[in-house]
Amino acid sequence: MSHIAEVYAKELGVRVGKPEITKHFIPGLPDNFITIKTSNLVGQSHYRYWDIVVSLLEPFLKKQNINLVQIGTPKDYILNNANARFLSTTEKQKNYILSKSKAHIGHDDICSQVCSVYDVPSTIIYGNIYSQNTKPIFNVKNNSDSISVDFSETKPSFNHDLDR
Repeated sequence: MSHIAEVYAKELGVRVGKPEITKHFIPGLPDNFITIKTSNLVGQSHYRYWDIVVSLLEPFLKKQNINLVQIGTPKDYILNNANARFLSTTEKQKNYILSKSKAHIGHDDICSQVCSVYDVPSTIIYGNIYSQNTKPIFNVKNNSDSISVDFSETKPSFNHDLDR
């Protein structure tokens, strides 16, 4: 299966190229941080174990003096141990935060693509789609890891319905 960007490019008669992203400064960011985004508008990709992920990361982050910054929206699941939260930002401010981040953890969404443009290492969770169809493609250093369900016996739903 082709990457979604290649499908769109073929249908539109254009080539896939590295995008130019606009970012706006936002004050209050720590000097040394990684970002995490707990939300995903795709119901089938909902992940319930963010606090466990954070508890596993905490010892390493503290040892390296790295802060955890949560980004997203006010409706997102709030992490207990985030050092800072930016949940009411514009997309351009979010782009700025991601561009300054040492790494990003989140779902397959626009943030993973933005990190790809800025070569920010990412760990992306996939739940309802094959990772090779939407994985970040702009990384020069290929700094993106995909965590996906084993689809050898069960196929992804491709369902974006929140009620199912």
